[in-house]
Amino acid sequence: MKTVEKGIEVRVYPKSWGREVYFDTLEDCLDYIDVDFIQEKVKNEACAWNEDSFIEFGIQEGKTGFILSVFVRLSNEMVHDLYTKEN
Repeated sequence: MKTVEKGIEVRVYPKSWGREVYFDTLEDCLDYIDVDFIQEKVKNEACAWNEDSFIEFGIQEGKTGFILSVFVRLSNEMVHDLYTKEN
């Protein structure tokens, strides 16, 4: 479902464990993330990929809004994790 959160247009899909939030650009994804160290990790990991190959970015959030992971879907349908919460 398309909606606007934090001034950013996003697509949100509820899950039993929380939700997935999708973005069209890296900039929107980074703007949405409130935690500096996660922003830096995502930015650094995304630099390893050709920007033209990005299709969408996604964030998995737990029910409390805690970021569980951030990933990018590439043009070859490969999904690459940019950040994953460590236990």
